[in-house]
Amino acid sequence: MKSILKNIITKDRLKKLRKRIVSDEDKILFDEVKSCLLTGAYRSAYIVNWICIAESLKRKFKEMAVRDSEIGKLVGEIIRREEAEKPTDKILIKSALE
Repeated sequence: MKSILKNIITKDRLKKLRKRIVSDEDKILFDEVKSCLLTGAYRSAYIVNWICIAESLKRKFKEMAVRDSEIGKLVGEIIRREEAEKPTDKILIKSALE
């Protein structure tokens, strides 16, 4: 498995992926994922990658909430869940797909 990942995960490919990221905040977390991958910390990369995706989605929802009251309600629900220390994974994925 590791040898397969090493063939797929090249510095050049990661550099190309990074160029597609718009937000500087997302680039910071992507760089963490990249560091994990290049050092062979694949489990850590998987976890940090999800954090990167989740934080990016939350940020985008907050930006859209200014123009869309339904998304504003979603953001409110996400905030309530986080404050209650409840998971937000399912609501993030479901909302991103809608």
